[in-house]
Amino acid sequence: MAKMNVQQKNYARAKALVNTLKAQEKEIEQAYIRGHNIVNPDGTIPERIYCIDNEDVFNQANEEIALAIDALGLYEAEKLLREAEDDLIRFGLSIVPAKERKILSDRCFGRNGHYVHVDVREKVLDLVFRLDVSTIKAGAV
Repeated sequence: MAKMNVQQKNYARAKALVNTLKAQEKEIEQAYIRGHNIVNPDGTIPERIYCIDNEDVFNQANEEIALAIDALGLYEAEKLLREAEDDLIRFGLSIVPAKERKILSDRCFGRNGHYVHVDVREKVLDLVFRLDVSTIKAGAV
C-alpha cells in the first residue's frame, strides 16, 4: 500500500465525509418524496427535490426539509474539503519545477486575473492524491 502524507489523509477524510453527507441528503429528499407521494405531471417520481416539476410542491418540499438538510453540516464539510483540496494541491506544487508550479498554481487557484481551470485542478488533485510519498527524496519538499 502506498504511503500517504497528512495532506493526502486530510483530503481522503474530507472527501469521504462530503460523499457520506451527500448520500444522507439524497436519502432525506427521497424519503420526503416517497412520504408525500410526489409524482410529476408526466407520471415520474422525482429522484431529488430539485426534480419536482410543480413549483409550489417544490417550494414546500424545500421549506420542509431545509432544517434536516442544514443539520447535516454539508456546507461546512464542503468548505473543509475545499481547504483540504487546496492544501493537497499546494503540496503537489511544492515538488514540481518553478515554471510549471507557477502555471499550475495560476490554473488551480485562479491567480493573476485567470479563472480557475476546474479540469486542471481535478487532474492535479487526482495525481497528487495517488502519489506514493515514499518515492519522494528526503528534502525535496
